[in-house]
Amino acid sequence: MDFSFIKDRSERKKVKKEYTDTALEVLGLKQLADNRVGNESIRGISGGEKRRLTLGLGLMSDAQVLLCDEPTTGLSASDACGVIRTLRRMCLQHSLTVIAVIHQPSIEVLEMFDSLVLLSCQGECAYNGRVKDCRAYFERMGYVFPLHRNPADFLSDLLSPEKGDPHRLVALYKENVRPLVEERAAVSLRKTKREEENDLRRKKKEEEIDEREGETGVCDNFNKTTA
Repeated sequence: MDFSFIKDRSERKKVKKEYTDTALEVLGLKQLADNRVGNESIRGISGGEKRRLTLGLGLMSDAQVLLCDEPTTGLSASDACGVIRTLRRMCLQHSLTVIAVIHQPSIEVLEMFDSLVLLSCQGECAYNGRVKDCRAYFERMGYVFPLHRNPADFLSDLLSPEKGDPHRLVALYKENVRPLVEERAAVSLRKTKREEENDLRRKKKEEEIDEREGETGVCDNFNKTTA
């Protein structure tokens, strides 16, 4: 019993180390595994590396959805790109969904996201779709993106009450896009419900088969005993 306990504990420790090494690899921090994080009085890893380490806590919890509130705020442009690149790598390698709130992202950061939701100051949706489709959508609505300017800054101005017309953008979204988004969500929900029902039926069938096989085994043993 004692040997078994020690063995189980050793196995858990081994699995934990392997999972930690994998997480550090994904976060791009494996070369810093033995470094101190540091604080105000002790020099340690950089601000961008600390931010990536914080994101790694979500990865270590084996979460399916990671919510990030301004993960790039206060970072340099290069560190901000590194953090978002890490988030994208986490998505691809661990089937993780990341939802992030970001203000004034660079074009490099913006293009690393798959989907974009733009909200007005009142929290109303003005766009909900793929990042790569954003420019075409707003140009169809009559807005031309200036050359040599960060698209994210232009979109921010459009949603600003002082510089743009957020009420019009929200109205256009409700009229042209919201019905399609709601339809896609309804289809996805029905699909998920069907999959759950199929899983329940399959599980019930497997349990019935196991039960019949168990009854057959009991009968066989009884026949052998009485023979």
